[in-house]
Amino acid sequence: FLKSLGSGLVVAITNKLLGVMGGDGALGAFAIASRLYVATGMPQTGIVQGMQPIVGYNFGQGRRDRVLKTRSLALGATVAYGIAACCVCAFAPSALIGLLSKEGAIVTEGSLALRLLALSYPASGVAIAVAAYFQSIGRAREALALSLGGILAVQLPVLIAAAKLGGLFGLWSAEAISDFILCGLALALLRRSRSEEH
Repeated sequence: FLKSLGSGLVVAITNKLLGVMGGDGALGAFAIASRLYVATGMPQTGIVQGMQPIVGYNFGQGRRDRVLKTRSLALGATVAYGIAACCVCAFAPSALIGLLSKEGAIVTEGSLALRLLALSYPASGVAIAVAAYFQSIGRAREALALSLGGILAVQLPVLIAAAKLGGLFGLWSAEAISDFILCGLALALLRRSRSEEH
């Protein structure tokens, strides 16, 4: 619930900044690019949702080997899919944007937006998977830190700073910058939890 509220806040601030900096054209481009971005990222959510019950069940049964194997497979799958999705969006953004709009200005701006948003795919799945892993093994503090904390402490500050320093280009880049920072934090939390387990 709190994560949904935080995500809504990020979208509201993004729309406000886009309206001020780029007007209706930027808002239209963002609406289309973000829809494609979310739709293309759905398989990563599916990978994570498939991982959660397997990790939770095996953790409850004390099967640490299966927990670790499932976690590794999920992380590998989400990164592999993220790289593939990033490549598709990087090499054919105009074709993808063109499915939803034929307006030249929106296709041009939306293509740049989608390219920059898609750079986050390889990293975004990692933070989601690690947060879900922590949730599955009963470590709510780490899960909340990555999900809600990531929005408030990373995404919002990066969004505002990127817009201030880079204008529209900064706004389009903010998602990828945030996701790579969150990926690093997620892996650091995972490494720390490993050392605590040994």
